[in-house]
Amino acid sequence: MANIDEIVAAFQPWRESVKRTAYRPIPRDGHHPGHLSHFGGSPMLAADQQRPICGRCGAILSLLIQLDLVRLPENNLPWQAGLFQLFYCPSMEDEKGNFCDDFEAFSECHKLQVIESNASLVATEAGPFDFPAKDIIEWKPFVDLPGAMEQDLLGLRFDYDFKPNETHVSVHWDEANLHFLDIVDENDNLAELISSAQEGDKYLGWPNWVQGVEYPNCPECGEEMHYFLQIDSENGVDHMFGDVGCGHVSYCPNHPDQIAFTWACG
Repeated sequence: MANIDEIVAAFQPWRESVKRTAYRPIPRDGHHPGHLSHFGGSPMLAADQQRPICGRCGAILSLLIQLDLVRLPENNLPWQAGLFQLFYCPSMEDEKGNFCDDFEAFSECHKLQVIESNASLVATEAGPFDFPAKDIIEWKPFVDLPGAMEQDLLGLRFDYDFKPNETHVSVHWDEANLHFLDIVDENDNLAELISSAQEGDKYLGWPNWVQGVEYPNCPECGEEMHYFLQIDSENGVDHMFGDVGCGHVSYCPNHPDQIAFTWACG
């Protein structure tokens, strides 16, 4: 009978078929004028714009991240140039009982936008509502794999038999006629050993889902949106989403003005 290491190794062709390149943002504390990609700090805005406010509590929204789209290391997004911005209200609860640290897609406590490259940009002043600024000075590529929650959508099938003192699992890759039956999974982590999505902030790659697969649906066409950016707790931005939650940004390829931010925690 094959051991766990041999089983994991046998799925290397599957991993090769589903791997994606992701990019890790490398931040530097502080913000230098003219550097347009950064976590936190104050945003550039179009000349006719004001700082967005929370639709729930009325506070000025904090900038989580601003990206200079033309300088991304790889860009198959609907927007090839301009500035992508994610604004967020981190207020846990105000004097009126408003709770704005919202995990729902299309929340009134978020604003996501792309400012077109031909817009006249104006710098805004930082305020007490802004997170510490950190310029993104580099993007480091790495190989990213899907998390266990998406493996069944990508051709793997797991059958579990939970016995009183141990878990037995059978794993199948039907397309390749690869089957391992009745494996004792002592640590209940065979799926994660076969492939796991990376934690931390990243651009592209695979989302590291915390509770389940949660691609939002576009409110205009109803189709599943495409993930492209992960913002993790206390990485580039000094904020924790719930209990060490992880956030994801998605867009609709049919309606590029529809951009969503969601997060979940354990």
